[in-house]
Amino acid sequence: MKVLIVDGYNIIFSWPELAQLMEKDLEGAREGLLALLTPLADWETLSVIVVFDAGSTDNLAVEMESKPPLTILYTRKGQSADSIIEELVMQMAEDHSVTVATGDRAERDLARFLGSSVIDAAQLRGLLEIAKTEIERASKELQERSRRNRLEDAVGEEIKEILNNMRFR
Repeated sequence: MKVLIVDGYNIIFSWPELAQLMEKDLEGAREGLLALLTPLADWETLSVIVVFDAGSTDNLAVEMESKPPLTILYTRKGQSADSIIEELVMQMAEDHSVTVATGDRAERDLARFLGSSVIDAAQLRGLLEIAKTEIERASKELQERSRRNRLEDAVGEEIKEILNNMRFR
């Protein structure tokens, strides 16, 4: 199984449109990131885990939210997203193809050391663009194929006329 672990706020702050939104609307910036990541999970058939620092929360445990095809984790009080990412990589890298998306240099180095691949925000953006393009292409191809496979296209004009006459009696 392929797994992509995204350092949520690090990626948000790396993308100008989300960083700008973050100044006004924290929840909106998070939702914007999740919306951008969804097509990638659909296209690549990979598990995407997005990790956010919970900030000034009083949560004593890590919170998990499922928004298929994404899994979102919020750290507990006093815990960093980096520590969750490191733990996930340690648990998954041996049995799965794990990639960590972050711009944090220390986190990138540690993730590599622990056995995962690493991409930065620009590379993640590139993957999202490829996924979007491929999904659009596949959708058009499917629409075209369904148009070509209509029953009325498979019969001659004489039979179409007979069927139309029967339909309107």
